[in-house]
Amino acid sequence: MFAPCLFHRVEAVGYQHVLQVDLEVNGLMLTQGSREVTWQVEYPLTRTLTSEVRTLIRLAPQDLGGIVPLAMDTEILNTAVLTGRTVAVPVKVVTVGTDGAVSDVTESVECKSTDEQVIKVSERCDYVYVNGKETRGKKRVTLNFTYSFLSAQLEMSVWIPRLPLLIDVADPELSQIKGWRVPVSAGSRR
Repeated sequence: MFAPCLFHRVEAVGYQHVLQVDLEVNGLMLTQGSREVTWQVEYPLTRTLTSEVRTLIRLAPQDLGGIVPLAMDTEILNTAVLTGRTVAVPVKVVTVGTDGAVSDVTESVECKSTDEQVIKVSERCDYVYVNGKETRGKKRVTLNFTYSFLSAQLEMSVWIPRLPLLIDVADPELSQIKGWRVPVSAGSRR
């Protein structure tokens, strides 16, 4: 089992990526999670040591490069506010290994909508939905997905009708549709 650990800082003035450490862990019962490692740096020329540093190492069952949330569509038309019927879009989350291997991890991810007044995510993270209780739409709402130490975002657009919905019909007289029966009310029978 390998747990890649990359030590770097956000690119800022004066900081550089200087070290990458790949560790092999043997004999662990749990293949995921994290362990704490204490380490320090020794400078051989001056024979001085830095103070000890504690680092949290996150473990994974394989060398993971990232996760990717995949949606059948990135837009939802929220008709649920008109009909009361849930509108959903299926989502699948996959890991991509450093060797290019792809695995479905939808059942194991955690997920959250950044704005539940616009869109929601199912408990199992396998679909996103609107159910009519939303208060607004949004062009780019973000959904967060996390698997082990990896996270990724999915952007969706949610379109919602302005209420009250006003419909203007040019011809206010309704005509019978050919082939359809006209219902007869009990009071109008001859």
